[in-house]
Amino acid sequence: MRNNLLLLTGWGATCKAWDPIIPALEQRCQVKCVNPPWIKQSIPGASLAKFEAFIDDLGARLNDQKTKLVAWSLGGLIAIQLAKKYSDLIDQIFFIASSPQFVASENFHGAIDQIWFDKFIDDFKKNPRAAFLKFIALQAKGDEFQMNTIRFMKNNFQPEQLDLEESLLGLKLLQEQQLMLELQNLQCKKLFIHGDKDAVISSKAAEFAATTANCGFKVINGAGHAPHISHPELTTALIKDFLQ
Repeated sequence: MRNNLLLLTGWGATCKAWDPIIPALEQRCQVKCVNPPWIKQSIPGASLAKFEAFIDDLGARLNDQKTKLVAWSLGGLIAIQLAKKYSDLIDQIFFIASSPQFVASENFHGAIDQIWFDKFIDDFKKNPRAAFLKFIALQAKGDEFQMNTIRFMKNNFQPEQLDLEESLLGLKLLQEQQLMLELQNLQCKKLFIHGDKDAVISSKAAEFAATTANCGFKVINGAGHAPHISHPELTTALIKDFLQ
């Protein structure tokens, strides 16, 4: 019996983010992906301003079938909320370069500095294109395949694809959501996959979340914030091992 996989992508990215690993996943799984609201051509009428309705729309796409989630970065926050509401249908979550909290706080270390995040939001409001390209570079920073990763992202994620209002709502989610308790309460199996060179959110944040919430945790050495793009074979191998 083939597994059902729903892929939830990160901020600013389209479903093209998954192209490097979809062929391998499709060997064993029925794979679905929907472009999130921060992409202009996404789910008709979907908005992060109506977050519960957005979660329900994703829930409807499960078709009452057991489903596993693969969630990159911001997609992890969406995955937690989806699994919380549809706990009877979600039986596994793979968090890629993700965390239940993205901005550091007194009780959550290794995440993004609040001052840096505030400045990035301000920069994005003033010049979305420049800020977006800066973010692409940051995602690949430190990765052993940095230039290939940047090339892939620039070819597949363009600032012109962004819905600016929804993009800002996505940044607000990243800034405000603190879902550690919700993660701990999920009964499904969970695995965090993180690059040791991630310059967006440290692997320490993911390791802390995984340890606290009794999740699996795997590090891909030499990978930045997009291991499924820079290291697709290693990422799919970890996913397939956990599926078994």
